[in-house]
Amino acid sequence: MKIIITENQLKYIINEQNKTEVTEKECLPEPIKEWNEVDYSVKDIKGGKILNYGDKDTKEGNALKKIQKKLGVGVDGEYGVGTLKALAKKLEIDLCKQKDYNIPIGPNGIKKLGIKENIKLNKDNLKDFSENGKASKGIKDFIKSFEKLRLNAYDIKDGKITIGYGHTEGVKIGDKITKKQAEEFFEEDIQTAEDVVIDILSEWKEAKHTYNITQSMFDALVSLAYNSGRGTLRNATVKGSKFLSYLKKGDYKTASEKIETYALRDGYSGLIERRKDESKWFCKEGC
Repeated sequence: MKIIITENQLKYIINEQNKTEVTEKECLPEPIKEWNEVDYSVKDIKGGKILNYGDKDTKEGNALKKIQKKLGVGVDGEYGVGTLKALAKKLEIDLCKQKDYNIPIGPNGIKKLGIKENIKLNKDNLKDFSENGKASKGIKDFIKSFEKLRLNAYDIKDGKITIGYGHTEGVKIGDKITKKQAEEFFEEDIQTAEDVVIDILSEWKEAKHTYNITQSMFDALVSLAYNSGRGTLRNATVKGSKFLSYLKKGDYKTASEKIETYALRDGYSGLIERRKDESKWFCKEGC
C-alpha cells in the first residue's frame, strides 16, 4: 500500500517531530561523584539539610524513603535520576536551571509533598477508654464536614436511606427533618460509635491486649465506627486493612498507616481523603 502526501504535509510532519524532540529533551545536571550515605529525618530536611546524589536512608521510615513513597519512584532510599526528576516535577523546579542534584526541600516542600512528620508518642497521653470515652468537639466537627447535612432523606446507593448527618435508622424516602432533629440524631449516632469503640477496648483489656490509647486515637476510631458501622470496625482485625490487629498489639504507627486503606468502597472517592485525614488525626498526639 502506498501513501501519497504533499510537500507541505511532509514539512508539517517534520516540524511536529522536531517539536516533540525538543519537548522530550531532558536537562539533567551532572551527578555528584561522591557517594553519600546519610539518614535524614523529616525534621532534618525541614531544617535545611539537602538531599544529595547517592543519599541512602537505611532506616525504615526516614525522610528519603517517605518522599520516594509519595512520589512513587526510587530504589529504597537511593537518591538518583528517578527521584531527582520526580522531585523537581512535584516541587516545580526547572531541571534545566539546576546545577547539580542538590534540591532544597524545606518546610514548604515537605508540605507540598504531603509528608507528615511522626510526633513522638508521650506515654502520659495514653489513657484507659475501655469504660468511658467521649469524642471531642473537634472530631464531631470533622465527621459533620464529611457527612454533610441533609434535611431530606436520600439514597446514597449502598442499600441504605440516610438523613441528617448520615443517620440511617428507620429512615425512608420522603422523610424530612429540621436542623434540631439532625443534631439530635447526630448525637445519638456519635454515642453509638463511642459505645462500639469502648466495647472493643473493654474486650482487649479483659484479654490483656493493648487498650490504652490517646484521645486523638479514640476520636479517629469513633469517626471510623460512625462511617463504617459496628460490624465492619470489629472485622478490622481479620480482613481488609486489619488496622485494629496492629493497634491491639500496641503498634500505633502501623495502625495509623493501615487506616488509610480501611473500608474503602468503589465509587466513593471521598473516602480516600477521609481515611488519610483520619490517619493523621489518629497520630495527632503521637504514634
